[in-house]
Amino acid sequence: MSPRQRPVYAVLAIICLIAFPFCADFLIRNYLVMPSFIRLENHLAQKDLIRCVEAISGEQHHLGKLATDWAVWDDTYEFAENWNSGYQDSNLQPEALANVGIHMILFLSKEGRVEFAKSVDPTRGVELSRQALSGNEFPPEHPLVRTGYGKAVKSTGITLTPYGPLLIAANRILPSQGNDPPRGTLVMGRFLNGTVIGDLNRQTQISFTIKTRDSDQLEEIERRLLTAGSANMVFDNSRNDSFLHGFASIAGIDNKPALIIHARLPRELYMRGVETARFVSWTILCSVLMIGCTCMVLFVFYRKRVHAHRARMEALIKERTAELTNSDARYKALVEAASEGIAILQDGYCIDLNGRAQEMFGYDNGEFIGRITTDLIAPAERGFVQKKIVQHYGKPYETLGLRKDGSTFPLLIQGKSISSENKAVRAATFQDLTEKKREEEERNKLEKRLERSEKMESIGLMAGGVAHDLNNILSGVVTYPELILLNLPQDSKIRRPLEEIQKAGRRAAEVVADLLTVARGIAMVMTPLNLNTIIDDYLGSPEYTTLKKYHPLVEVKTNLDQDIPPVLGSIVHITKSLMNLVTNGAEAIDGLGIITIETARERISESQVLIFGMGEGEYVVLSVHDNGPGISPEDQVHIFEPFYSRKITARSGTGLGLAVVWNTMQDHKGSVSVKSSDKGSVFRLYFPATKQAIASVEKPATLAYLQGNFEKILVVDDDGQQLLIAEQLLTALNYTPCLVNSGEAALAFLQQEPAALVILDMIMSTGMNGLETYTTILARFPGQKALIASGFSENVDVQQARDLGASAFVRKPYSLGEMGSAIKQTLAE
Repeated sequence: MSPRQRPVYAVLAIICLIAFPFCADFLIRNYLVMPSFIRLENHLAQKDLIRCVEAISGEQHHLGKLATDWAVWDDTYEFAENWNSGYQDSNLQPEALANVGIHMILFLSKEGRVEFAKSVDPTRGVELSRQALSGNEFPPEHPLVRTGYGKAVKSTGITLTPYGPLLIAANRILPSQGNDPPRGTLVMGRFLNGTVIGDLNRQTQISFTIKTRDSDQLEEIERRLLTAGSANMVFDNSRNDSFLHGFASIAGIDNKPALIIHARLPRELYMRGVETARFVSWTILCSVLMIGCTCMVLFVFYRKRVHAHRARMEALIKERTAELTNSDARYKALVEAASEGIAILQDGYCIDLNGRAQEMFGYDNGEFIGRITTDLIAPAERGFVQKKIVQHYGKPYETLGLRKDGSTFPLLIQGKSISSENKAVRAATFQDLTEKKREEEERNKLEKRLERSEKMESIGLMAGGVAHDLNNILSGVVTYPELILLNLPQDSKIRRPLEEIQKAGRRAAEVVADLLTVARGIAMVMTPLNLNTIIDDYLGSPEYTTLKKYHPLVEVKTNLDQDIPPVLGSIVHITKSLMNLVTNGAEAIDGLGIITIETARERISESQVLIFGMGEGEYVVLSVHDNGPGISPEDQVHIFEPFYSRKITARSGTGLGLAVVWNTMQDHKGSVSVKSSDKGSVFRLYFPATKQAIASVEKPATLAYLQGNFEKILVVDDDGQQLLIAEQLLTALNYTPCLVNSGEAALAFLQQEPAALVILDMIMSTGMNGLETYTTILARFPGQKALIASGFSENVDVQQARDLGASAFVRKPYSLGEMGSAIKQTLAE
């Protein structure tokens, strides 16, 4: 480089150094960090917008179910014939329709003629002066007229009216038995007003609004959504308001776009991406500067040290040369001290074998010298090993070793060609992998068990939240029929329908109980019990009788150990697990078959802890064996996952059967194992044994015994429907109910007047939860009696409340007997 060129290169270097940070920042922002954040933001925004659309679809579905319930009601069928005034007074008054969310109702004849119509103001609950759907007759091809004449249920959708968008649902009018001809069509409508949209905003936790297609306030992007062929969902991020605006169209009953949803989604993820990109850019810039400075300093020191290092290396070489003079003695000591087996080969024959190798293969000192080396390898593997020797392969590889006694074991070999005394020889090291293979197998089992546990915990969180809401909904379905039946004559025509409603509610509650079992950590009542008793009770239950009816060729046998100790567990959950295993076994058997239920006691030793994944101690084992076709290895990996099933969809169960079994065993601090072949499957449930004595079973209390003496009971629940149910139930039990909807309101009530008992919901959406409320109540009013009532609650919360003094836990939906017994028990303490 000439002196004239140096300034030019220096300037170019400075320019490059200055431009580098800006170029790096541009590339990082636009090609490294931000694209991922933008894609993730668009994906999440699309999911949020879909939730908004699904929320409105949910309202349509709910209205459709309501229309179906009314249309197949015998009173409606009779009204469609004689148009009696009693039906109108009882069911078609504006206020009654508004209370159940019906803002428009039409009765159409088969020909589409409007026989009866009424529209209600959703805000004031009064009849509107004009009908929401005008006209006295609909043409035969109209969807509302065709409803139900091609399929069982049809025509839920949206239509536009002078009063705003209207959700509509229609169904043909039939008797409850469905044997007589239809008498026209029932059409119901619900306005999508501000109140409904506000509720959907709160449900989805997304701020969105709706506009109709004929609105004069449509934006350009919204008009494009209404054009034919356009996508039904678009996003706009061009506005300077820190929000991503999402737009989606919803088709009306005429299959044309009727509504536009406009959701304002905060761009928190995008802003986080900007901050991340800025942080990465500054980090890289600082790193480059530090590296540059460090390189300059190191280069200066390098030139100074290179000469000193060279002098040290020469001295070191002389020292090492002197040490190698007696290398043979040190070599022998090193070889004998090695923890691995070592062999020295020449022309394929062993010329030296250290003590560890002799011990590994079972030979005495010097016994194997002079023999061909492949005699140490299993015959099936000798060709493979010989090929590696010929290729001078130097990396470790696995094979099977052959001991002197003929036994084989997993072996790791690594060979290397070396020169010894000017002769080409090959050194080989041997490592016995028996213990390592066993440890890897046990570690893999533990990793799979941990992975399954984490996956089930994630699914359980979701299932628990859904189950809590469903239990609140089912409370009315289970409790109201029971209250009505108390005062209903035995010969009443509606007694049977009410009993069927109550049974349906209880069946739904059983499905919810399965979801709660999937939600690990839910509160369950643990008592000392005998597994033999549970098996005998199940074999005498209606559920087992029904199973035998559907599988008459399957025989169930028992082999029960009468000396098994008690276990601490939940009768409901263990019975459910047993029922699921027997049902699965019966459904797996095609034709004749046998299912065997066994109990036994077994002790898990310290050496078996890793294999079984349980603590050391005594266990009671419940086994269910069937001689069906077995479970494939591919399915065995997934059988304990919720909703995984190889059965035909919607024909057998909910897909939660084995997930309930797995979670039940986890909650009981036990374990479940499965072994399967083409000769059948065996499920083994391990329950820790307990020394607690089994309590005697109490007989169910009568209604007369459960009656109170007008004691004042304070009910704390954030759900208005639950408060109404509790009020009627307590009144039926001869108590004086007092209702509040929050923990703060409960404290204010008790400050004014005392209560004999407080019934607490553990999960409340706002303010204090049940545990916090009870803790505060005890601090202000020591000794206050209380019991817990909840659709779902974490075990730790319930246990803490019980430790503080809460006497009982009643799960929603609760019956009159369950609540009455719990109150009697608490007041008697």
